[in-house]
Amino acid sequence: MFCARRTSGFSAKPAWTLVAAALAAALLSSCGDEKPKEPPPTYGQEPGVESGAQALVSFLEEVKRDFAEDVSSIGADGWLGELARTGALEAHRELLLEKAETNRLDVLCVLSADGQTTLIRATNPMEEGGTELWDTTGQCEAGICVDMRALITRALTQDETITAFELYPEELMKLEALTEPRRDFLLSAQDGPDTDQPIGRTLADAAAVRRTNPRPGQAPMETRGLVLLDVRPMHAVDGEIEGVLVCAWLLSRNHRLLDAFHQQAFMDSSLFVETTRVATTTVLKDLTVPVGDQVPSDLYDEVVVSGEAYFSRVNFGYGLLDAKCTSIVDGTGRTIGFSMVEQAADPGAPPAAPPPEVGGEEE
Repeated sequence: MFCARRTSGFSAKPAWTLVAAALAAALLSSCGDEKPKEPPPTYGQEPGVESGAQALVSFLEEVKRDFAEDVSSIGADGWLGELARTGALEAHRELLLEKAETNRLDVLCVLSADGQTTLIRATNPMEEGGTELWDTTGQCEAGICVDMRALITRALTQDETITAFELYPEELMKLEALTEPRRDFLLSAQDGPDTDQPIGRTLADAAAVRRTNPRPGQAPMETRGLVLLDVRPMHAVDGEIEGVLVCAWLLSRNHRLLDAFHQQAFMDSSLFVETTRVATTTVLKDLTVPVGDQVPSDLYDEVVVSGEAYFSRVNFGYGLLDAKCTSIVDGTGRTIGFSMVEQAADPGAPPAAPPPEVGGEEE
């Protein structure tokens, strides 16, 4: 699921695979022409934020699908549901922790059959079970956050798996231990790309981002973590639901995810929690990473209003950028942030603009 910083691959299939297939078909169809047309560029070669933004959206969707597949393998064949039914989860704690580490999970916990009690939190062997997830209902001290109760209820009542980008509150992340191997995949806020500075002891320490330019009345830190979250019913071998499996992967300050996209598309990109940048491939001349920068609130408002994508010219203090921002929505449909693809803008040129819409039949 992870890759080394711009040195190795990513398990997700390249976002431009379909483009390559279309290219091959185009070349075959032009064999009889005297002057074959030039093949269209791939996402990795085509300039402009439009193609880059499309590639990033496809990439993130593929990452989400791969994540769901990884989680589905954990409770396959009903063995985990049987452990919950027989009360044998604690006796298999080491096995569950091994499953979490194998799949590079920051959160792995099992809830009771009614979803209201945490039976075991494998990613922190020292933490006792409780009702924290059930008590999380979409709002925390820092603002909107994951509505765990709604997702758990939906998973149980509809026998449905929900995999979505979510904002995990600080209170829940403090319950998760940050093991030594996981530190290597997370970047300390505003440190260099290869920092040796320890992050901390809990997932909350790893996720917190210091805002470089907080607005009046705004907290100095963004304490919510952007995560990929998977909530699914846990079946026993006879098909009965015996609990809920909750797994999460932290994306805040996780530079290796976007580095994998950079290897494919050769463009810088960032992830934002509302207006605050929490992950990026951008490295400044002094080798700092501009995590914590903020976009103007009116730009974020435009992203929320548009519901999909918004073009803008942005100045973070290191040069004018042409950027396309695409909203990130959570499992209940709320916009919680956005992804951004950027490229340096010519100061004398107008902002990048989207291509004209192509008409077509509605589905």
